Amino acid sequence: MIRRLIAPTLILILLCNRISIAQPQKLKGIWISSQLEMIEILHTGKDSVNYMCSRELKENFFHLFIHGDTLSYQSRYTASSTKNQVEYVDRYDLKIITSNDSILIVEPISDFSKAFFWDKPSITLRKKEYLTDRTISFEKLVYHSFFGGSAPHISLQVDSARNLYVHFRNEYGDKTMRKGTYSAVLDDDTYNKLIYQLRNAQLQALRFGNFKGADSAITTLIVYFNGKRKHLKSIAPPRVSRDLLNFIGQQLAGYPGLKPTTGTQELEWP
Repeated sequence: MIRRLIAPTLILILLCNRISIAQPQKLKGIWISSQLEMIEILHTGKDSVNYMCSRELKENFFHLFIHGDTLSYQSRYTASSTKNQVEYVDRYDLKIITSNDSILIVEPISDFSKAFFWDKPSITLRKKEYLTDRTISFEKLVYHSFFGGSAPHISLQVDSARNLYVHFRNEYGDKTMRKGTYSAVLDDDTYNKLIYQLRNAQLQALRFGNFKGADSAITTLIVYFNGKRKHLKSIAPPRVSRDLLNFIGQQLAGYPGLKPTTGTQELEWP
């Protein structure tokens, strides 16, 4: 009888172990709330870097450790008062209340996490890839990124007819950088990727924080969609907009089909 029980017991133990090992992988991703609170579960351990964002768009990076049903985001540092010999750990602990492929509900359970999330009893988040808003009907996008003064910067516009116009300003004459105006008509693949990024960027709720800083690039994004206009401007756009801004700055500004044009357009300026 004992022998008969051993095999099923071992199988059950192995299955439980597989579930516990797979759980962090299942949680892996970027999770966002309706108020743009965000937690990243990308890597774990002392060398990991994972960001959290509050509803005020305050962002910090942490080392992440997963202990059972607790996500322990930790800020580790030393201090000159102890001659940098003592490592201090501030724990921003979140208890997992429920989770599945698309939804994660957590409860702040440490003093630091409660303060970070303004004493909210719980936070409901959805995985970023499940946040696609198919109701968004794109009309036009205007983008500016510049450092001010005479430093190089980019201005571009793309519309629903797939027309792309880019103006590179390079007052210092850096030969490694483009200068002048260019235009193109986007191919289907690039245009569809743009639409995906717009629909996946929380565009309806998206906002930029009003942060101040010297010598920081200013990013301006103006999007027309569904008969509305959204204007966003900041030196520190939130990480929830990172994929969209990277796509604009790399895939659109670096679009291989861009050709020099003598025609100039007056782009909307913030």
